[in-house]
Amino acid sequence: MNGLTTKGKMITSTELMDMEVDPNEPLYCICHQVSFGEMVGCDDPDCQIEWFHFACVGLTSKPKGKWYCPQCQIKRKK
Repeated sequence: MNGLTTKGKMITSTELMDMEVDPNEPLYCICHQVSFGEMVGCDDPDCQIEWFHFACVGLTSKPKGKWYCPQCQIKRKK
């Protein structure tokens, strides 16, 4: 998983879970966590989640062209 860096130190997902998070901070992704690291936006205007962490959706780099999250891909096939 891509980590968040702070002061040049990579923060692991375990350390991220231990960090205090503002209770008003919006949650994103299929993991229902705050925004951190590299994220990608779903191009479906009706996507209920909108933003996803690269690692949670199996990405290692920014996709070229339009990208749809797993839920919207299923919805688009119907």
